Amino acid sequence: MTSALFRRPMPARDLHAYRKAMAGAQLEQRRQQAMFTLSRQLPTTLELEPLVRLFADIVHKVVPFDGLSLEMEGEDFAWAQGVEAQHHAEYGLRLNEQRLGTLTLMRRFPFGKDELEVFEDLLAFLLYPLRNALLYRYTLRLALRDPLTGVGNRLAFDEALAREIVRAGRHDGRLALMMLDMDGFKEVNDRHGHLVGDELLKHFARLVKATARGSDMLFRFGGDEFALLMPETDMDGARQLARRLREVLVVQPLLQREETIPLQSSIGVAQWLPGEGAAAFTARADAALYEDKRSRRAGACCA
Repeated sequence: MTSALFRRPMPARDLHAYRKAMAGAQLEQRRQQAMFTLSRQLPTTLELEPLVRLFADIVHKVVPFDGLSLEMEGEDFAWAQGVEAQHHAEYGLRLNEQRLGTLTLMRRFPFGKDELEVFEDLLAFLLYPLRNALLYRYTLRLALRDPLTGVGNRLAFDEALAREIVRAGRHDGRLALMMLDMDGFKEVNDRHGHLVGDELLKHFARLVKATARGSDMLFRFGGDEFALLMPETDMDGARQLARRLREVLVVQPLLQREETIPLQSSIGVAQWLPGEGAAAFTARADAALYEDKRSRRAGACCA
């Protein structure tokens, strides 16, 4: 006589509970692994974009999403990965009362309660590295900015010029440089004092920035000399801007108490030549500036 062992099928309710428990256990295992990975890898970078991308890549393995975006408070930084989707989970990021930004998680189908709880646990690992990246970004900006006028300093100019020369070489080669020197600045300092001279420098920088295009980059080259880097600009475009600047400076002097302090500037412009180095390019624009200062011509001197 033979016998056979038969296993009764699990009731549907019990099967559902079993599958839910297994899914929960797997989610918890992925959460633990992600927490370990985040704690090790996030502190390895101080750059905002690589930091956020690293966080997104690790978290996506635990809580799948279609899109993730991050906007920083008071920063010109916004990052997005993936696509917009119907369902959103939005988080205001704060650390010790400091508002860092807003992170939005997106998916085509709803997020489960357990998934959002896990995501919030993982999000906590981003806060300190994110704060550190913001501090690093702020420190870099200070290192590259003239503290008086708020425009880029000489170090920032050198970096931007090298970058734009490479870009111009890869594309159409149009890149212009304008050097500006405030005429009579020493006399203003001698007559009105250095505080008024500082106000004149700030006023001058504001006028140049307001007249130039948004893509143009202004730097304080040293003393009362400034440099304006103009991507995708040829000599004709640089000359036109020089003429507009002269007109603006004439009609917008510095009003200091009851006295009007006129603004004048010598201007030299040059267009980058293919294969030309940064030093030679700058030297040509600078030579044009001093030729204009000597000749006192109405238009800018060009090289």
